Amino acid sequence: MASVPVDKTQPAFLADGGETGLLIGARDWSGTALGPIAGWPTPLKTAIGIMLTAPSPVSILWGRDRIQLYNDAYIPIAAGRHPAALGRPAARNWSEAYDTFLGPLLDRVFAGETVRIDEHAVLLRTPSGLTEQRYFNGSFQPLRDEAGAVAGVFHSLSEVTGNKAAAEDQRRAEQALRDSEIRYRQIVEGAEDYAIVRLDDRGIITTWNTGAERLTGFTERDAVGQPGDILFTPEDRASGRADDELSRAARDGRALNERWHMRRDGSRFWASGLMMRLDADGGSYLNMFRDRTSEHEAEAALAAEVAALGRLQEISTRLVSDEAPQAVYDAILTAAADLMGSECASIQMLDAAGDLKLLAHHGYDPRSAAYWQTVDAESESTCGIAMTTGERVIVPDVELSGLAHESGDLRSYRWSGMRAIQTTPLLSRAGKPIGMISTHWKRPHVPPERDLKLFVVLARQAADAIERTTAQAKLRESEARQAFLLSLSDAIRLLRTPAEIASTAAERLGERFGLSRVFYAEFFGSLMRVERDYTRGVESLVGEHDLGAFGPDLLRAYHDRPIVKVDDVRTDLRFSDGARAGLLARQVGAYLDVVLYENERWVSLLALQSARPRRWSASEEGLFREVGERVKAAIERARAEDRLRELNDTLERRVDEALAERNMLAKLVEMTDIMIMAVDLDYTILAVNAANADEFARLYGVRPKAGDNMLRLLDGQPEHQEQVRTGWALGMRGEPVTFVEGYGEPSRARPCYEVNFRPLRDESGRQVGVYQFVTDVTDRLRREAQLAEAQDALRQSQKMEAMGQLTGGVAHDFNNLLTPIVGSLDLLQRRQLGGPREQRLIAGAMQSAERAKTLVQRLLAFARRQPLQPVPVDLAKLVAGMGELVASTTGPQIKVVVEAPEDLPLAKADPNQLEMALLNLAVNARDAMEDGGGTLRISTRREDVAAGHRTQLRPGRYLCLSVADTGSGMDEATIARAVEPFFSTKGVGKGTGLGLSMVHGLASQLGGALAIQSRPGLGTQVELWLPQSTEEPQPARPAAGTSAMPATRGTALLVDDEELVRMSTGDMLSDLGYAVVEANSAEAALRLLHAGGPFDLLVTDHMMPGLTGTDLARQVRTLKPGMPVLLVSGYAERGGVDPDLARLTKPFRKDELAASLAQLMTAH
Repeated sequence: MASVPVDKTQPAFLADGGETGLLIGARDWSGTALGPIAGWPTPLKTAIGIMLTAPSPVSILWGRDRIQLYNDAYIPIAAGRHPAALGRPAARNWSEAYDTFLGPLLDRVFAGETVRIDEHAVLLRTPSGLTEQRYFNGSFQPLRDEAGAVAGVFHSLSEVTGNKAAAEDQRRAEQALRDSEIRYRQIVEGAEDYAIVRLDDRGIITTWNTGAERLTGFTERDAVGQPGDILFTPEDRASGRADDELSRAARDGRALNERWHMRRDGSRFWASGLMMRLDADGGSYLNMFRDRTSEHEAEAALAAEVAALGRLQEISTRLVSDEAPQAVYDAILTAAADLMGSECASIQMLDAAGDLKLLAHHGYDPRSAAYWQTVDAESESTCGIAMTTGERVIVPDVELSGLAHESGDLRSYRWSGMRAIQTTPLLSRAGKPIGMISTHWKRPHVPPERDLKLFVVLARQAADAIERTTAQAKLRESEARQAFLLSLSDAIRLLRTPAEIASTAAERLGERFGLSRVFYAEFFGSLMRVERDYTRGVESLVGEHDLGAFGPDLLRAYHDRPIVKVDDVRTDLRFSDGARAGLLARQVGAYLDVVLYENERWVSLLALQSARPRRWSASEEGLFREVGERVKAAIERARAEDRLRELNDTLERRVDEALAERNMLAKLVEMTDIMIMAVDLDYTILAVNAANADEFARLYGVRPKAGDNMLRLLDGQPEHQEQVRTGWALGMRGEPVTFVEGYGEPSRARPCYEVNFRPLRDESGRQVGVYQFVTDVTDRLRREAQLAEAQDALRQSQKMEAMGQLTGGVAHDFNNLLTPIVGSLDLLQRRQLGGPREQRLIAGAMQSAERAKTLVQRLLAFARRQPLQPVPVDLAKLVAGMGELVASTTGPQIKVVVEAPEDLPLAKADPNQLEMALLNLAVNARDAMEDGGGTLRISTRREDVAAGHRTQLRPGRYLCLSVADTGSGMDEATIARAVEPFFSTKGVGKGTGLGLSMVHGLASQLGGALAIQSRPGLGTQVELWLPQSTEEPQPARPAAGTSAMPATRGTALLVDDEELVRMSTGDMLSDLGYAVVEANSAEAALRLLHAGGPFDLLVTDHMMPGLTGTDLARQVRTLKPGMPVLLVSGYAERGGVDPDLARLTKPFRKDELAASLAQLMTAH
């Protein structure tokens, strides 16, 4: 009943092939003339399958080399040549006889002839190197391939050497008898076989013929001088049978025997023997015997078959008797185990759901019985395969069947000690599968064909008996079931309380089915409440119990199915150890719970328990479920009757409670803060609570009351009267209406109210008025407005972040495009290629490339991806130094004022980028004042920023660089888009729209902020907030370009995934004196380094597919710690980049590359 996966290690045609089959399957044939085993031709595979399962010696010779394969029965013929002979050419295996005998014979067979030999003498070498003559019978038949050509030879062979030797010994014995008729007369009269052994009066062997040697394996040298009992089995020697035979021969002159004899190798054979006393030879004895093993086994098999047929006849007689179902099942299982010689047996039957249910078993461990209680009839188990195919399934050894080591199937086999399985389908008279009958052995075993044929007869008898018994049992069960249900219904119909109903049903069930505990329980979440229970020999469980303590699997089962049953608490795998211990402590060995539902919600259960393990039948399940439903219905009826009686008894009290509830509701309406009013269709007030009256009086100066006409109260306030009329008219349309509106004097702050109108209807459903619920929502609307403002700010921030990511990526790609352009133009300029016209064109192209480079830098600045080197910066000194440059940039019409206190602390910034940002802000200010001039004021100050600052900066110390102008200014819409990239108000061709974007990105990247304050016509002030530096200023370092390149050069390893960038950079490195080796990825570079390339410098791109340049640099430092590394990147993301790693930003010229390398080499 477990899964039997196909053994994927052995081809199907090698199945059951014994030792030689395993050797063939385990060998790698790809190096032989046969080739890989998967490619062997079908005729060869078929012939091998027949050969391996043949009981007699069979061999196959295949192909031009006549490769020899054979079966287990052939091994004694191969003798010392095995196993080396398996798969070798026949000419090599039988070299001493190949040219004179086997070769010519095979030539005839390969020519298409079938050849037979009878007692053919062949000279063969023994393992000791001697030559002996052996005799063989056999046939040699051609094997043809798919095309019909002879491709091999199939031959069966049997050695008859022993028969020839025995005949010769007999001839000699007869001659000896004739020579000494008196001495050997008795021998001639008693000889029945070929082994002749002479013993002295002490039972010691004195002579030993060749027949005895052939039969026993003992040579004359081994046997002579040994006691005659060496031929007796250990048990016969222990019982003194050897002495007994000798005594009988001495007493009676002869002693016949039929017994098992021992060979030298420990094997046994059955022999018919005669021990004779030789009176004329001083009291010696002559023992003659012959091998009758086959006859003995045939006689035993016949006796076993006769006995089996007798058992079949006996079981057939018993199965037609009118016995209880279990007795029939037990009789079938006993007969099955006896017939097959197995230790275990089982019967499984198909249920209504199409699953195989364990009907009965013999010899199963309880855990195995629980595991195989239900089996999917379409599964890949032995039973599933047998049901699907309708054929018997045999597994000789489950340990070798390919089952996973920890599989449940294999564990269940081991629980019962099973090793071999046989499963036979049970068929109805119509030929339809109705179940399975299986036998199991506790040892590897293949049942003989005779047993299997007899078992088919038993299976047919069992199927008939089970069908008949099942039908009879169902009829009896149905009659008993109806009688029990009728009796129970009569009993509980007269009962009035739920406790009495549940108790009576529990008692009837417990007595009827011999149960130890029965109760009806109700659920409250995971709690189960038991009011009464029936018990017999166990403790009561009245009280509350938490089902969660029994584990999630069991609790889930109560939700998923109406019947939860356990046949054996000890072995059921759904229980945790704690849950199992708890049930056993309550003396629960098995149980069945009927879960009862109401509107798909489980509300109660009927529990039936046994103190001992118990197998619950399907009919019991159905009966218990019906009883549960009847008990549930009876309890609901009893409770409904109780409620009706209580309703009649408490009517007056409930009227009082209803009046009290109504008064309480009226009080709540009067005291609530919600404003409530009801009017009829003429605006006459029907009801109004205090909250509404107070607010009406506050807004309109008049207090309303029931009976007032609301519109007449507002006759002196026409505007308010019309607003109130319009609102109430919406409510009078007959549908619920909700709106928010402000009421009161327009000249003062008007509160806002959420107004809900609902139609007021009489008992007939006709609308007779309207009532309202009003809530002051002024504060709520204010909070919602604040929330909307915050959400707008968040969306703006997210938009800017997305634009930053987009422009940063575009800038990165532009840098990769500009690098070969700038590098190539730089080399053309330096080499002065072409004439003046060409040089002007090159210069113009270089100017455009530089403008593109500047544009990319601004994009990177906006995207917060520009390569920054933040250091402590004296902001006042930087601003003061920029004053003249700003003034020259803005022109004489604009007055530039610089206010930079000298005592300011240092700011954290990149001075080069900060100067560019200041210049961009100055140019924007100039353009805003281009019509009539004005004042541009540049100022700096220090400020401590607290939480909630208008810049949204984190609390801390900051420096503010402010650029203010008296220009045209901006409106709110323009300010909102001012920092968007490419947004400009200057017109086409007058600006890139990246100035403020760059400054905004710079501020964000440095941990600061950009703030803009502006009004149309009044000018603009832009503030750049920078964090105060906590570091000391660094001494000035000489410019990179001032470092001369070392005179020495070497080999540079250049790594970049862009081919044009590699080409341009490679040309620059070559001009600088380096031999260049290129790699298109970090992985390729590592392969070159691992190969031992003599590199003196690594120049690598940063952002590449796979490993980045930074990853490559780290590995290079491990492989070659002293190698200089220059990281080149068009993308300034510094995350994961070592701060001490030299960097060069794309695009670059040769001078910039040379300067970076000079600085790098100086550091090394």
